[in-house]
Amino acid sequence: MPEGYKAGWAGKPNIEGMRLINMQEAAKPKRLMGIGTISSNPRLAAAMNGMTDAAVYKLLESGVLPADVVQDYIDNGGNAPILPCGSSTCEMVEGVDYGEYKEAVRQMDMGTVTDNPALATAMNGMSDRDVFKLLESGILSTDMVQEYIADGENAPVLPCGSSSCEMIPGTIYNGELYDPNLEFADKEHPDDNYRVTYDIDIDVEDIATETAEAASSAAAEAASEAAAAAQEIADVVLNEGAVIRGASGEVISQSDAYDQMPEGGKINPDGTLEPCHAGNVGAEGC
Repeated sequence: MPEGYKAGWAGKPNIEGMRLINMQEAAKPKRLMGIGTISSNPRLAAAMNGMTDAAVYKLLESGVLPADVVQDYIDNGGNAPILPCGSSTCEMVEGVDYGEYKEAVRQMDMGTVTDNPALATAMNGMSDRDVFKLLESGILSTDMVQEYIADGENAPVLPCGSSSCEMIPGTIYNGELYDPNLEFADKEHPDDNYRVTYDIDIDVEDIATETAEAASSAAAEAASEAAAAAQEIADVVLNEGAVIRGASGEVISQSDAYDQMPEGGKINPDGTLEPCHAGNVGAEGC
């Protein structure tokens, strides 16, 4: 736990919610559009760089972004968005069905924006992470934000896994450092420069497959069951300063630790390993 926080404090991370955020990101299709920059709003660029091609196109189509911001991000046409017809140069033919832009399977409810329904449509197709980062960029007007989040009744899901958990500066959530004092709040961190880590380590390929199948049910509960079916690596919240060491004493990651142990081996919050225990009696090597 972070210094000064007790184990049962009300704002602690929602591990299941963090798992669902990871699953949403793993299920995204491969992006074709290049990564862009926005000199006046790096946070907005970071938000858009995490979106799918369809979400970027819909956001730009809504007209909510200033023209100079759009031109900066698309490099004055050098990094044009991917159109629904499949590329940045294909011709959109009137009357042709290029596939529906669907609402996202996510924890946050769908929202509305009376003055810009196209923006609401774009945001309703975004993942929890995308919506949070877009709102965090500050590019949207206050009245639009308040309407979309229903004056707080439909608050965005934070990287700590829910709309009510507490984001603690200097803490890593799913591999991203949260520090509002940095220009990029999610700047990749040095491994030795953090207070506490909350990492949900999953098999991205398996989760992406399972989540895509679960998405057809349009239910987060089904997505959660899919993750369990994928038998992803168990998540571990390490104590402050704890590290995991392999058989030779070297510092290793959670995934490497599981690879080195028999099936069902455990990682304790203090970083120690339990290759064999009461729960995996009979596993090969135990």
